Amino acid sequence: MEGTRGVKEGESLTFGVKTQLGYTIDNVTANDEDLEADSVTDELDGSQTAWYTISEVYEEQNIQVYTWRHWNILLLTSQWRSMGLQSG
Repeated sequence: MEGTRGVKEGESLTFGVKTQLGYTIDNVTANDEDLEADSVTDELDGSQTAWYTISEVYEEQNIQVYTWRHWNILLLTSQWRSMGLQSG
């Protein structure tokens, strides 16, 4: 994560979540509440940073980021077809 590590009570907290190549952000929560990205920045290395804001922070925030990995579907399909041809 990028951004401020703390804020004064009542202020807004803005932070960014940078993905690794091959991964996508599935969901981000703060204290079990879903957050929507304010914006997404494309990085030079091909990754992305999604920016989030929590307004009026009055308590400690437990931020969780859930991601999923892209799978190469063409490779998996190709291997499955090859295995099918060999068994016959």
